[in-house]
Amino acid sequence: MNTTKRNFAMDLLRVLACFFVIHQHCAETFYGATGHVEIGDDTFFIGFNTSLGRICVPLFAMISGYFLLPMRGTVSEFFRKRVSRIVLPFLVWNAVYAIFFIFFSGDSPADAVRNFFGIFITFGEKWSHMWYIYMLLGLYLLTPVISPWLERCTKRQLHFYLALWLITTLLPYLNRYVNPEMWGACFWNVSPTFYYFTGFVGYYILGYYARRFGGAGVWTSLLLIVFGYIPSVWFFTHDMYLYTEYADLELGWNFCALNVVLMTYGVFSLFSKIRWRRQGRVGRLLTDYSQRSYGIYLLHMIPLLLFHDWMVKVNPTLFQAVFGGDYAYHRVFGGIPAVLIAVPVLAVMTFVAVYIAARLLGLLPKSRKWLGV
Repeated sequence: MNTTKRNFAMDLLRVLACFFVIHQHCAETFYGATGHVEIGDDTFFIGFNTSLGRICVPLFAMISGYFLLPMRGTVSEFFRKRVSRIVLPFLVWNAVYAIFFIFFSGDSPADAVRNFFGIFITFGEKWSHMWYIYMLLGLYLLTPVISPWLERCTKRQLHFYLALWLITTLLPYLNRYVNPEMWGACFWNVSPTFYYFTGFVGYYILGYYARRFGGAGVWTSLLLIVFGYIPSVWFFTHDMYLYTEYADLELGWNFCALNVVLMTYGVFSLFSKIRWRRQGRVGRLLTDYSQRSYGIYLLHMIPLLLFHDWMVKVNPTLFQAVFGGDYAYHRVFGGIPAVLIAVPVLAVMTFVAVYIAARLLGLLPKSRKWLGV
């Protein structure tokens, strides 16, 4: 692999984003494994050790904008590269997951076929992390449209766009506490006033902005992280006792909520100032992890699920135990909350194992095509 012209700060951000994705999915085994909120005596601590991890996907979107905007070359060249690197691995790994769940959870071959072809409509329930690919493809489709403007716009014009986008990051809260039909939204109009400014496209353009004009200073970045982290923790720890559905519990963890934007931009700005030049074995290892990050994202749920089931068998007290239909969580090792042990341990195990798996799979013929390297 060619590593001579890589941006090591962005490589580190990719590795961090990978870990945060894995950590988030590990934490979900404690508060939502059944698709509904499951509260136990130590679920409260998830708000503290998982909130910062919600910057994972926004970081990926910013990194994409950092490198891809404005579009270089022709439209056909741009999409040819994206199809070969993104779409083909996506199809391959959806097939792998369909087969995996035949053995893991007893799906029938008919279920596997139905689940695979269902991806042309929506992402699967059992491997729902694939939602990210649909969003990413949407950003790619928009790239030729916004690139001519980005090539000509001034810093002030970018500020104006990003300001409107930041207003939309208040919508999750406004829709709950003010009115669910804000600024013209209603059942016959799904595209209200700021609809075209919402979503991950803001992160995409923010990544371009950071490359062109630089990120925030060190102290400003730290303040952004703190001011984003506090409400993220508060909403989770407060709402966990009030709501029984994911969408309600994770209001403060919404990827496109203002507090998550603050944390994402703060971390991105801090890492963009790193001047370490990939020296030594550790640097090469992190660069290699970054280069394999797309394949790692696609396949990480397999080792995570396997490790989770193994840990439950080895030490059930680290995870949920069902009593009368309710979930109870246990404190272990002298009263230490189980989530402060099981989640990090499961995350680190998966983080390491998925890289080893990606390296081994990379030895197979033509593996670059279906690992997205």
